Amino acid sequence: MNTGNAWNRTRRFPTAMLRDSAIGKAIARLPETLRWVMILGERNGLSTTEIANLAGVSPKVIESTQNRGLVLIQKELLIRVGVAS
Repeated sequence: MNTGNAWNRTRRFPTAMLRDSAIGKAIARLPETLRWVMILGERNGLSTTEIANLAGVSPKVIESTQNRGLVLIQKELLIRVGVAS
């Protein structure tokens, strides 16, 4: 069951917002593989299954990669606001 499709499509970020925002800057600093998975899902609105098909891996690999990317983005944003180090 893939619930990521509807969820991802409802929270797409405009390109300028991603480029200019703290979130966009955090995404830009991710390792390349994580960055592309995040961009394909968030900016382009692709589901985990669609990204997995493009990458030739299972949707579970994409879900795991997205989770790692979100954790790294969260950590960077917390550091930016001085909540974490």
